[in-house]
Parts: sequence; C-alpha cells; structure tokens
Amino acid sequence: MVFSTPKNKLLLATTFLFMSAQLWAFQTATHDSLMSLIAGSDEDSTQARWYLELYSLSISDDIALAQSYAEQALVHSQTVSDKGRLHGQAWSALAEVYAKRSENDSTRIAVEKCLSFAGRSGDSTTYVGCLRELGVIQSRQGEQKEALLTLNRANDIAERKGYLDTQLSILNELGRHHIGLGNTAESIAQFEKALSIADELDYHDQVAKLCINLSIAHDSIAIIKSYVDRAITIAEEHDLKRISAYAYNAASTYYTWYVNQPDSAIWMAKKAQHIADEIGESALSDRLMKSIAEAYREIDVDSAIHYYAILMSRPAEYDYSEELYRRQLAYLYHKKRNHDLAFSFLDSSYTLAEARYRQNLEEQVAEANAKYETEKKEAELAQQQLTIEKQQGTQRLLIGGAVGGLTLLGSIFFGYSQRVKRKEREKELALQRERDRADDLAALTKAKTDFFNNINHELRTPLSLVLAPLQDARKKVKNVDLQNDIDMAIKNSKRLVSLTDEIMDLAKLDNGKLKVEKSDLHLSTFIQRVFFSFSSLAESRGISQSLDVDLPDDFGIHVDVPKLEKILNNLISNAIKYSESGDSITLEMDRSLLEKESQLSIRIIDTGLGIPQDEIDHIFDRYYQSSVTLQSAGTGIGLAFVKELCELLGGVIKVESRVGKGSMFSIVLPVEQVTVKSISIDESEASSILELIPPLQIEGARPKILIVEDNPDMSTYLKSLLSPQYDCRVALNGREALSWLKQERYDLISSDIMMPEMDGMTFRAEVNKHVAWRNIPFIMLTARAMEEDKLDAFQLGIDDYITKPFSADEYRARVYSLLKNKIARAEEVEVELSPEEDLVKRAKSLVIEHLSDSSYRVNELAADLNYSTRQLGRKLKKSTGLTPVEFILELRLLKAYDLLKSRRYSTVNEVRYEIGIDSHSYFTTKFKERFGISPSEVGSSDPF
Repeated sequence: MVFSTPKNKLLLATTFLFMSAQLWAFQTATHDSLMSLIAGSDEDSTQARWYLELYSLSISDDIALAQSYAEQALVHSQTVSDKGRLHGQAWSALAEVYAKRSENDSTRIAVEKCLSFAGRSGDSTTYVGCLRELGVIQSRQGEQKEALLTLNRANDIAERKGYLDTQLSILNELGRHHIGLGNTAESIAQFEKALSIADELDYHDQVAKLCINLSIAHDSIAIIKSYVDRAITIAEEHDLKRISAYAYNAASTYYTWYVNQPDSAIWMAKKAQHIADEIGESALSDRLMKSIAEAYREIDVDSAIHYYAILMSRPAEYDYSEELYRRQLAYLYHKKRNHDLAFSFLDSSYTLAEARYRQNLEEQVAEANAKYETEKKEAELAQQQLTIEKQQGTQRLLIGGAVGGLTLLGSIFFGYSQRVKRKEREKELALQRERDRADDLAALTKAKTDFFNNINHELRTPLSLVLAPLQDARKKVKNVDLQNDIDMAIKNSKRLVSLTDEIMDLAKLDNGKLKVEKSDLHLSTFIQRVFFSFSSLAESRGISQSLDVDLPDDFGIHVDVPKLEKILNNLISNAIKYSESGDSITLEMDRSLLEKESQLSIRIIDTGLGIPQDEIDHIFDRYYQSSVTLQSAGTGIGLAFVKELCELLGGVIKVESRVGKGSMFSIVLPVEQVTVKSISIDESEASSILELIPPLQIEGARPKILIVEDNPDMSTYLKSLLSPQYDCRVALNGREALSWLKQERYDLISSDIMMPEMDGMTFRAEVNKHVAWRNIPFIMLTARAMEEDKLDAFQLGIDDYITKPFSADEYRARVYSLLKNKIARAEEVEVELSPEEDLVKRAKSLVIEHLSDSSYRVNELAADLNYSTRQLGRKLKKSTGLTPVEFILELRLLKAYDLLKSRRYSTVNEVRYEIGIDSHSYFTTKFKERFGISPSEVGSSDPF
C-alpha cells in the first residue's frame, strides 16, 4: 500500500484535513453569497430559487436549517407567476426533510402537495421523484395496493422520460415491495431491470445492493451464491463498508439456511459484525450477533450461550426479546444437562411472558373500565337531568294548585292536578317509546353495519385468493366455454370486491374517518369518461344514452374527484338496473347554477320502471331493497352510500319518480369554479398519461386525425382524448368523411362501423380506391365484436380494430403507435444514410439476428458494433431517443406483437421465448405499456 508508512499516513491525514477545510470554506462562501443575493433581491421568484439552493447545501449537515430554508422557499414561491414549478420543488424539499425524520404523515402531506403543483407545471423530474416517495409512504402505512400502483406509475414516467437514476431507485422499491407481497417472480424481474440500469450507469454501490436484494428474492442455491459473491467482491474492491456488512450478512444467511455449513456461516456473520461495529451500525451488529448465536446452537453450545448472554445485556430490540433469549438459553443448558439452570431460564422466560400478558390485560381492562365509567357518568347525568325536570314540573303544579285553591274547590284542584300528572306521564311514556324506538333502530343499523364490516374483513383475503388464480387461469385456458365461465366468475368476484370497498367506506363515514380531499378537475371530460364507461352495459341491454353538458374548454371545478365519481357511478348503474330494452338514460347539468351560485347540479334521468311512491322515502335507507327490479337484488347500500357521500361533500340528493314512467335523481354539490386547460382526463392523471406520449410532428406540424363517428357525444369524447396532441376533424358518417379527405390531408382515420348514409366498411372500401388515401393508418372503433366483423375489416386493410367499451389509454397508445410507424416508414425512403442512421440500421439488424437469444444484451451489441457501452448509449439516444436497453426491448416487443397477431404460435410463452425475454411478468408488463393491451388479448378470439 502507498500509505503504509507512518510518514505517508500523516501526509494523507494532513491532505484530508486541508481538503475538508477548503470544502468547508467553499460551502461557507457559497452560503454567504446566496444570503447576499437574497438580501439584494426584491423578486419572490429569485429569492425562492436561492432558498432552494441553500436548502440543497444544508440538507446533509443541518436538517433543522434545511427545513427553515425550504419553508422560506415555500413562502416566496406562493406569489410568483410560475408558482407550480417552484412551489412543487419547495414542497418536495420539505417532503425530504420530513422523510429523513421518519414523519410519515407530514411527508405524505408534503408529497401530495408537491404532486399537485409539479403536475400542473409539467415539472416531470420533481413529479416522478415525489411519486416514488408517495409509494414508499403508502407501503409503510399498509396501503399495499395503492403503493404498487403509485410505484408502477412513477416507473412508467421515469422510463419514458429517460430518468435512469430515478428509475433505478423506483425499480429497487418495486422489487422490495413485491418481496413483501410474496410476489417472488415479480420482485426478481424488477431487481434485474434495476441491476441492468445500474450496470449501464456503472454505479458500483447500487449494483452491490441489488445483488444482495436478488440473493434474498431468489430460491435457487446456485444463483443466490453467485449474487452474494458478486456483492462481496464489489463492496471489497470499492471499499463500501456498509454494503460489505450487509453482503457478508447475506452470505451468512446462505450458509445457514441453504447449504447448512455453520462454520462458514459463523465466519461470515463475525466478519459482517466486525464491519458493522467499525462503522457504528449497532442495530445490524445485534442482528448479526443473534445469527452467530443461532449458528453456534448445534455445534458449540458454550459459544452460543456466550453470545445470547451478551444479547441479554444489550437494550432489547422488541418487548419480548429477553423472553426469547432466556428460552434459547434454557434449551442450551438442557443440552449441557445442566437442568437446574435450564429450568431457571425457562421459568424466568415464562414469568416474563406472563408479566407481558398481564400488562396487556391490565391495559385492556383499564381501557374497558374507563369506557364503563364514562358511560356510567353519562347515564347518571341523564338521570339527574330527568329528576330536575320532574321537580320543576311538580313545583309548577304546586304553585298552580295554590293559586287555584284561592278560587276553586279542593276537589276541582285535585282532579285537575291528576289530569295534568296523567298527561305528563303519557307524554313521558310516549317520549320514552320514541327514544326506545330510535335506540332500537340505531342498534339495528349498528348491528347490520358491524355484521357487514366483519363479513368484509373475512371476505377480502379469500377473495384475493380467488381472483388472482382465476385471472391466471383465464390467460392459460383456450377452451371458449371455459373462458366464458371464468370471465363470469372474475366479473362477480370483482363486484364482491367493489361491494366490500363500499362497506368499508360506509364504516369510515360512520367513524368520521372518511376525509374530503379536493383537486382541480376538467368537468366536461370527466363527465364524458364516467358516463360512457357504461356504454357496453347499456348497449347490451338495448338502452340508449344521451349527454346534455355544454361547457367551455377551460371550465373546471375544485372538488373531491373520487367521491364524485363514486356518486355518478352508483346513480348511472342504478338507472340501467331499473331500465329495460328501448328505454333511455340522460345525464343533464345545470350550467347557469354552476356559473352563478357555484353549485354543481347534475340530473340522471331514466325512462325505466320507476319507484313506487310508498318506497320513495326509504330508498336512501341502508340495506333497503326495492320491490321492483329487473336484476337480482343488491345489498341495499348503494343509494345510502351516495346520500352520505353527498352530505359529506356539503350537498343534497333528491329523487322524483313515477311507476312505469321512470326516475330522476338530482344531486347538488357546492364547488369552486377554476380555469383548467382542455385535457382528456382530470388534472391528477395528466402527468402520468399525457407525459408518457411524447409529441409527434409530421412535416413540421401536429398530425391531423379524421374522426368518423355518428354519435355526437362519442365524437366529442374522442376529440377531447386526442386534441391535446393532434389536430382533429369530426365527420358524422362515411360520406361526409370522403368530402373532408378531398379537401385536406389527414395522417390517421378513426371510424365507427354502424353509421347512417355510409357505414364504416363501405367508407374503407371507398378509401381503398384512391392511391393517396389507402395507406393512411386506419382504426375501426366499434361496438361490433363478432369475429367475422373483424376479419372483414382486416381484409379491407384496416390497421387496428378496437371494440367498445375501450380504454382511453389504449386508444391513445394505438393512435400514437400508428402515427409513429407512419413517420418511421416515411423516413426509411431516404436513399443515403447518415453515419447515425447507418448505426441505427446496423444495430437493428444485429438485434433481429439475435432476437431469440435472451443473453444478447447491450454489452454484446456494443461489441458487435465496435463501440463502448457508453458510446453506443449516447449515439442511440441521440438518433432514436431510446437507450440501448429500450432500443432492444422495442424491437423485441414489435416482433412479439407481429407473431401474436399472426397466430403462428399457440401460447404467449412460445412467443416470449422466440423474442428472447425470459421473465413472463416483465414481458407482460412491458407489452401492455407499449401496446395498451396484454399479450394474451392479442392472440385471443377477441383481441381488443
């Protein structure tokens, strides 16, 4: 070693101190300079930015000071024109402060604020970082489903934007989250993707950490050993002390549980403990000492006793740690045949267990006694009040009797007083009967609620275990009859899950725990999305839908979006439930009331069966079920839930109905009017979906799309979905569409089939007659799902066939992919290729040549092209906008789609192996992200 001599060691120490002093001096000068700049500026935006810089300088050294700077940035960013971006960054800074202090609730509030402002301003870097932090907090607070959705959403954005550092962190969190959920295969897929990125970025510490995580996730002995060895090698080579400790700990676990080599396990654990003690990781040191003691149990009893004795002398990790250690010592002394000590430790262990049990019992009893005393005092107060009221009544009677005695005979006074007493008794009895009736009703309602709450808790776990296997089975089964049966089971299982969610929300309402959380909402688009999500159900029952909503493009409201959506979903579903073929459902909105009084007034009107007048007063009662319905009876909680949600939001709900004529449900909610940009989804979704689709240009302008749809509400909805990124023209039928094609150039056509004057099939046949039109990308969007309709459409040369109801994300993804392919085809016409284009062409050829080889990755591609990995990454990113990993994945997914669509293979797994992707979950996730549907849906009889 260069610094092995005392002289050289002294030189190293002196140099280190000098550099530390220089760094401290630089940071101090920077801090003073920033403070001077803040003092000399009157602009809030400038001051906010400088305070954020100061926050960055101080967060690692002085968290209290960092918090004060973040708070100052928050204050100054409130009044500036670009408040969204700066305000979001300030909230992000505060979130980091709270996270370092493990203050989860405060962190969550700050993160949600950050998401709101960063999303509005388009600050995707801040947005995706806060999404990751929100997912971590949700996981810590037991919201596992929500955490998974949030982390996946963050990963999608980070991957699309090319934020590799952030994506690396998110994938690691996803892997850990899936381990907690027991999803071993999925956790491995996430860790492997993260490892690929860490290798690409040459982040040694992250590579080592991910190797440790993969060793924990895997169950293959050989693979676990290879990951553990790699982690140790990297940590040792780069002097990563903390990671070394955890790597040796992983090695100790491997030798203990997988190959049963206690000597090696002990050596590894001692090595890890030595490093942990050296760097001050006391919690890890204690855990390692416990591992050492456990490893010694079967090979060296005295050493095991020694380590358990040390553990007992340290602060306990859990309340029952000492109890467990004493039990282990009892076992060890029993092995040594020292039965007196064994009994002593066992007896003291049970004594501790009993003391802990008694303490818990006493706490429960004390809590119950306190509750009883409170209720007893309330009852005594009520009795005292009743006695006082009786005394006051008696005093009034006596005074009245004394006055009456001056003028009336005693017999008349006696009779009068008796009648008054009798009436008071009757009144008191009637009042008591009313109280008893109210108590009975309250008790009955509470009993029903408690019963359904208990049922809900009991159902959720088995429901999860029913749904997941059913969904897996649906992907594997090819028999159409079995598919239909499984689909029916999945549909009804999901309905049960939805009902349990409503019951839990009702319980939260009862306990006052259901909170109102408002956000900005583009109202017109939201109503269209919710209303037309029932199109398939309504169409299947022969029920027509119409929408009467007329609002400006920038009109928005500030409201609790999820609760409003639950209200509308229940009311629309109820309208369909009480209607039959030939009936209609209309959604109307009173715009004048909204603009003048800030009252959102929505009416759901149906021409169905109607509700008998004697039932009107009870339909909002919990568990009440109408005697008139076309379907099986429900639970009787839907309308009660709607009413209580309306009241929670400060609004009201009313109903008018006549049997045989239909019903009208009206809701009125107080809202705050805001101005929002015209978008196809509400503000909370904008950052997660629209950001995933980068803007396209054809010949320097936005692509033009021709939407051919005869339903005005549907055409408006489709236009709202696409308008943020494309110029859209609407035609009501094929004949009108042909006239528009003669006047303007269009880059894509989206058409319905069933239309008046000229249907979609005839329109496509007419398009084929014109050379200039026949290659325009063409999507059929229709309710006709029969196989022969699809075959007819594909024979006419359409590119995509999507059946209603459809996913808005899928539709946008399809449009984007077709336009992107059109641009790519146009660019391929170029005769002479630039060096960058030639590189892309050669890279594409090599990937296709090795497509089925799952081991062919970035390193191999770079070597075949005579580039370093980093050089290839820079050039491909510049030429295609994709990283090498994304470039290879894109080619594999495109090939997979072609193979699935051609149906040359009988299973999805065969296709997956053909394109060189080993992980089923990874393939399914990436395929769905790319094409908007799962691989199994492409190959099924109903591919869309």
